[in-house]
Amino acid sequence: MRNLKIPTFIIFILSIIFITGCQKDTIVDPGTITEDDYLKQQAISAEEVAGYIQNEEVSIEDEYEKDMNYDEFGILKTTDPITPIKWARKIDRVVKTLLVEQINDTIKVVTIVKDISGRFIIKAIKDSNGITDTVRIIKPYTSTITRKVRFLKINNNNDFKKNWKPIAITLVEGKTNTKNFIISTLEVMTSVDTATITDPLTYWVRFAPGRGGVSLVKPGDAFIIRVTVTSENPQAEYACLRTGLDSGFKRHRARFQMDLVSESESNGIYTRVYQKVFAARLPMGISFGHMNAIVDVMSYNSINDDSAPYMNSFWGMPYLVKRF
Repeated sequence: MRNLKIPTFIIFILSIIFITGCQKDTIVDPGTITEDDYLKQQAISAEEVAGYIQNEEVSIEDEYEKDMNYDEFGILKTTDPITPIKWARKIDRVVKTLLVEQINDTIKVVTIVKDISGRFIIKAIKDSNGITDTVRIIKPYTSTITRKVRFLKINNNNDFKKNWKPIAITLVEGKTNTKNFIISTLEVMTSVDTATITDPLTYWVRFAPGRGGVSLVKPGDAFIIRVTVTSENPQAEYACLRTGLDSGFKRHRARFQMDLVSESESNGIYTRVYQKVFAARLPMGISFGHMNAIVDVMSYNSINDDSAPYMNSFWGMPYLVKRF
């Protein structure tokens, strides 16, 4: 009996070791991802970033045809009367592509590309042989939205999820494939600083406060937004200033037409400057919001010609509104 107990005990121990070893070798953590995969996730979901990325789509989409100027934040009312043309941009499909670029040992950049397909909808009054009628025109469109997020390596931990921190973000740039104008310069002026942008994807805004950081403002604080457009079109574009916020319960949007303050022409090329004084908005009951001040430009014929293609370009500056 004593001789049988020893092999049985050894077999029992070896069985435990064997089973434990098999478990380590065969069980794979379903949450295992690569470092670059993790950075892609963080580029759209990290606390510092998520609001700006999400609210860029909220800002440029309209639920239905609306007046040129409207404000759904319920705080500041538009001073412009009802306009005869209502229009809306609807987003039907968004396909995201994220690319990771290694700049050096401590810096990586994630580029977020959104391929958008949707409809540009116009409600207008059409006069045919003295008979007026309200018509609804739908123009399918595709556009691309691009933005970049910069990450800094702050640790050399074995768990790479503890090593990287988002530190800066670019402006957002959107455009249709076809257009006969470009945005050449955007100026954003606050009471403490002026930013001049000539390329939205090389202009970085840090998440940290201070000069070069995301502007931190209170509801009601004013910006002056000025945009310069270079165009082949003798008819002035429509330039709007837009912003939006998804509060989790409701989507709030505002859209205001910018004023054409100067225009010049040389060899068939027009240079136009549009400007708007813009007050920061925040819905009642919301303590802060990550938002974008988006300058949205479309060609004259996009809205005034039922057969012309929809041509659009926009740049958006991130800012943070917070009740102090």
